[in-house]
Amino acid sequence: MKTQLFLLACILLVACGGEASAPTAVPTSITTVETPIIPAEPVKIVEETAVSTPSNGLLFMQIAPGSQTLARFDLNSGEVETLFIPLTNAWLSHADSNPDGSEFVLAYAPPPPDGEVQLGFTQLYLLTNGDTTPRLLIESQQAGEIFFYPDWTDDGRFIYYSHVVQQDNAPFTTTLERFDRQSGESTVVAKNGIWGRVSPNGRLLAYILVNLEAFTRELVVSEADGSNPRTLVTQEDFADMDAPFFSPDGQWLYFSAVPLPQSNGWDRLLGVKTVTAHSVPSDWWRIPVSGGSPEQISHINEAGLYGGFSPDGSHITFASQTGLYTINPDGSNLQKLLETSAGAMLTWIP
Repeated sequence: MKTQLFLLACILLVACGGEASAPTAVPTSITTVETPIIPAEPVKIVEETAVSTPSNGLLFMQIAPGSQTLARFDLNSGEVETLFIPLTNAWLSHADSNPDGSEFVLAYAPPPPDGEVQLGFTQLYLLTNGDTTPRLLIESQQAGEIFFYPDWTDDGRFIYYSHVVQQDNAPFTTTLERFDRQSGESTVVAKNGIWGRVSPNGRLLAYILVNLEAFTRELVVSEADGSNPRTLVTQEDFADMDAPFFSPDGQWLYFSAVPLPQSNGWDRLLGVKTVTAHSVPSDWWRIPVSGGSPEQISHINEAGLYGGFSPDGSHITFASQTGLYTINPDGSNLQKLLETSAGAMLTWIP
């Protein structure tokens, strides 16, 4: 049953972005990228040392064959510092930072006992910036649970995360939950919710509502506590979608999506649906939080997209399987910051 739970959870974890195992070249579809704002320089790696805190940095997960490391990219110098290297046979799936960059929340699975296979049953851990040993924040209550996609709110009080639990007489359940740093308590804010992201003012919550039976997703916005949910984008609009985030003023919701393929009349007549693998090229779209039609803002055809706005709100930064990028809110002025393979997380830190 553990193996079945792991395989089913993988369906949730690999969104239309997915994650790569090694750096790749820039796709030919991005031939109009302007000169990067950061000159190409050799990447500097500093392992397991205390981290200085110059301004203007991006926290991201650097992917290499057989490893995932938590790193900081300095936009001023173009250097990369390694902040955390998981132990051998451990698994780091996602991470996020508190507002001042002093602590990170990790979806992390320590190494299993000798002779056992790492199945990726993550728990939530806290890691102080500069330390090398995470400390447990939220512990599994039974075998086979998985915690993933943590998102730390801008005020530092709440951590949103998705949680997979095996239930009696059912394969498993998925819930979007909120951990309160003040009370130390977690509450469920949405059933079948993943990719939870909170608006900058802390009032609204965006998430992806998944239907594991139909293999469909919807983009939903609600109050921060999960009340008054309403669907902005349905499963009829895209083959897949994920990684939502709000504009600084809270008026727009951005997300990564894979358009529906063209179907012929026989497909529609017979009810044929296209099954789309999640690790496929996608693009950035946006929609007014008040409702409306989705608008495509990028044409990069990249996999593994995950992004957010810069602190001054002037541009979007995002990670993909080929690197870190910046783009204007309307999709113009795409620039590449760093050539690397990045996981599904990206956060501005001092």
